[in-house]
Amino acid sequence: MTLRPVLRAATLAALLGAIIVLGTPPAHAAAAPVVMSPMRFAALIHAPREIRLRFSEAIVMKSSGVTLTDLAGHEVRVVPVKSHGNDSIQARIAAKLPAGVYRVHWQAVSAIDGAKTSGSYQFTVQ
Repeated sequence: MTLRPVLRAATLAALLGAIIVLGTPPAHAAAAPVVMSPMRFAALIHAPREIRLRFSEAIVMKSSGVTLTDLAGHEVRVVPVKSHGNDSIQARIAAKLPAGVYRVHWQAVSAIDGAKTSGSYQFTVQ
């Protein structure tokens, strides 16, 4: 066996591997909350005054938001507050929350790839 065909095969394999690796666009995950306040499943002695969510990537503020409901599904009024940075949502809770279970509903649109995500979590005021 001569060296020339082996070298040619190795070169072609390396070139094909580079095309596959470099030619593939990077995958992006959708924006997901990484920091939540109040925290998921928190049992709070004092009612929170605001909701803050920080996401894993930049989000489109006009298309993203947060709402709050009580256990029965009745909406609790929240007022959007200007967030710090392009990866966060903040909302002030308009009235003092009585004891009970509450659910935070969020939706986010990624500023990177436009992917839409949503979810919810609950916390308790004792």
